[in-house]
Amino acid sequence: MLARIQLEHLAHAGKENGKLPVTFLDFEEYGIHRGAIAPAIREAEALGFIRITQEGRSGNGEWRIPNMFALAHLPTTDDPKPSEGWKRIKTSENAEMIAKAARNAVPKNRKPLMENAPPPSPENVPQRAIHHSWIPYHSPRRKPYHYLYLGR
Repeated sequence: MLARIQLEHLAHAGKENGKLPVTFLDFEEYGIHRGAIAPAIREAEALGFIRITQEGRSGNGEWRIPNMFALAHLPTTDDPKPSEGWKRIKTSENAEMIAKAARNAVPKNRKPLMENAPPPSPENVPQRAIHHSWIPYHSPRRKPYHYLYLGR
């Protein structure tokens, strides 16, 4: 993940640190599994190797914005002095503890799952699920009442 951001820095001739757009698709094409991208970003940020200078968002068309990254060991266009947050980590055990906590953290923009939420049932299926032809089904390998999309 860090190497892909460094490649983006090189693609901008080393002059746009802090304004490096790297999308999830860019990370996937580089070979990182989609489910590992967000935890890797959180980990690299917690360890002080990168900074997210602009939060991205998913969406359609003009509403989609990629994350903008800065490599923390290099100066940015806004701040000529590089960040040295990574120097606060003194031992590999401390680094592993920080990395593990960051990987397992709930993302900032996602709400934690409800602990005691009732399982979905045909009676409490959201109207939008019915509108888009989602139907409940029971799988022997999964919890009951997952929803199957049949298309419009």
